Amino acid sequence: MRRFVLFLITTVFCNALLSQNDKLQNQSNLFKSDIAVGNTQLTVYVSLNFEKISSTLSVPSQGLNDYPASSTVFTENLDSVILTFNPLGIRLSLKSTKNDGELVKLTGNWNQSGLQLPVEFSKIEELPTRSFSQEPKGPFNYLFEEVTIDNKSDQVKLSGTLTKPKKGKKFPAIIFISGSGPQDRNQEILGHKPFLLLADELTKLGFAVLRYDDRGTGSSTGNFKASTTYNFTNDALAAYEYLSDRKDIDKRKIILLGHSEGGLVATIAGAKEKKLGGIVLMASPSLPGDSIMILQNSYLMLLSGIDAETSNKVVSTSRKIYDFVLNTKLDEETLKDSITTMYLEGMGIPKDKREAVKTQVAAMSSDWYRTFLGIDPEKYFAKLNCKVMAYYAEKDVQVPAKENIEMFNKIVKTYKKKNFEVETIKGVNHLFQKCNTCLPQEYGNLEETLNPLFLNSLKVYLKNTYL
Repeated sequence: MRRFVLFLITTVFCNALLSQNDKLQNQSNLFKSDIAVGNTQLTVYVSLNFEKISSTLSVPSQGLNDYPASSTVFTENLDSVILTFNPLGIRLSLKSTKNDGELVKLTGNWNQSGLQLPVEFSKIEELPTRSFSQEPKGPFNYLFEEVTIDNKSDQVKLSGTLTKPKKGKKFPAIIFISGSGPQDRNQEILGHKPFLLLADELTKLGFAVLRYDDRGTGSSTGNFKASTTYNFTNDALAAYEYLSDRKDIDKRKIILLGHSEGGLVATIAGAKEKKLGGIVLMASPSLPGDSIMILQNSYLMLLSGIDAETSNKVVSTSRKIYDFVLNTKLDEETLKDSITTMYLEGMGIPKDKREAVKTQVAAMSSDWYRTFLGIDPEKYFAKLNCKVMAYYAEKDVQVPAKENIEMFNKIVKTYKKKNFEVETIKGVNHLFQKCNTCLPQEYGNLEETLNPLFLNSLKVYLKNTYL
């Protein structure tokens, strides 16, 4: 979900002036720190360029790579380094340690949104590289076609890839819909490419598979930031119409498969398109958006070891802000001011720190956020008449399984949905990876892209239902 990562542990780092000696300018200046946040650990990397007086930050576990600083200050003789990342309200104040004139360590504080954490960066030679064994490698024994999907209602053109078996004339088809945040057609997350893996597995099973870059992402046109869940629904419906018009697709068996918010999109689309063949949901919300956000923050803080007092403040403050956002028609700038005041007061942050919470407030006042908070999936589940298979991840902290399954089962009973099924995949996180801490910052460190238990269950269900 818009990679719903708890704002208290969201990361990012951040040009000024000064001359350095030649020895320092010619060094490789990459530094690593393992930052303790509660009982979890976040690995961050800072790269310093003394010649250009610039710096960047990488946080692989959160998909952040070479993020440029908005301000980089090196004091004379490099006794200290100050890095500022204005978009995310982060400031690093660091003292340097040298060995024979070479910078080897940076020690100081990371300040963000009123939170101060001690940090120590040690010099390393290069960033670690990762490859994942499940990523499909050619040659592929099926057909590829690059396609363009025309969403005429929103004037957006989506660039995608259609794969289909070599043998056969008419195929059942599956359209992939990605989760929150700008995603490419592979739904690449922290090096993992779950939609590429799924497309490979399901095409080999006998399905045509359509996956596309989100609007404003990759080769697709449009403005992602200005879009809401309902705009993404229009994109999914355009993809459905595209496949329906193809002679090589069995239009009675077109399925929408959505992950996280993508599942919500699939549900809304299915409520509108009555001829849809079916829906597969992966860790998709059954509860309203505001409830999802409260649950998510609660689980994230609990597993991150955040103290009870802070957790209670976050939940209480979030609830007040969500209620306010859902019941106001203020313009975005006025709303930002109101949310900022509520946030500072609720969290006990001094009023002079308004700039430090700018990023969090901007997110909470965006059209996407306001829309998501107010969406109740029950309204759309009630209107579905197609088959639905809902998969939940037992260790999911972003769309918690227990509460969402309870709501899903309630919907099934209330609306007598005999063609709805649900299954929990044991021991996996929000991305359906076998996990340890199961927190978002672990996703990129796991070797597994999609758990075999999930893949096998999905293939059996699809084969028995549509082939």
